[in-house]
Amino acid sequence: MGGKAQVREGDRHLAFLDADVASLHSSSLLMGRFLSELMTFEDFLLGYRKSVFYPPNPKRFRREDAEKLRLMVCPSACKHVERIATLDVKEIRSRVKKLMEMASEKADRVYIDFPAGSPRMIRLATALATECDRIILILRPGRERLTAAVRAWESLKRLDPAPELAAVVINMYEENEAIDPETGMRWEDEVEAAFGLRPTIIPFDEAGNQLPSGRRYLS
Repeated sequence: MGGKAQVREGDRHLAFLDADVASLHSSSLLMGRFLSELMTFEDFLLGYRKSVFYPPNPKRFRREDAEKLRLMVCPSACKHVERIATLDVKEIRSRVKKLMEMASEKADRVYIDFPAGSPRMIRLATALATECDRIILILRPGRERLTAAVRAWESLKRLDPAPELAAVVINMYEENEAIDPETGMRWEDEVEAAFGLRPTIIPFDEAGNQLPSGRRYLS
């Protein structure tokens, strides 16, 4: 999402909103052990506090990276998943809009980690999407996952204004499972046919860990 703050050229600031209320992965990576002491995105949605943006834990980065990093983080902590799932959609949109305005005061660009494609999180995902300029879809290989991603994007395209689909990423990719058994096509070809974009591929290694780089097919 592109923010509205005015910053000097060469002094760009970024904000990261971890809105995946069912996973601690991104927030733990950025905040480390201090995460348990912080107010979170969920707290903000439930009206507990006015400000929830923090600098990342410098110990999670190399010194030279920490010195260059101009990043503020709104973490997630998976504390109120069920309550958030039952919030009224108008209330969610109102709170998300306020949070985005707050983020835009701190940064000229805001990145949002969406909740995974769970039906119970559809209202939260929709509210987040209304504040986004661009969307990057991330999915794992699989017929059901691809179908769910297509349906999600069809819903997002009906928003007014609708966000742009900037890229599609195939995550957790393994070469020995590269073929769709139903069609005989490679998954990257299936994804390109579905979305009109050649996907970025993020593979797994033999130990099941994410590799830092992979084959890239961004157009």
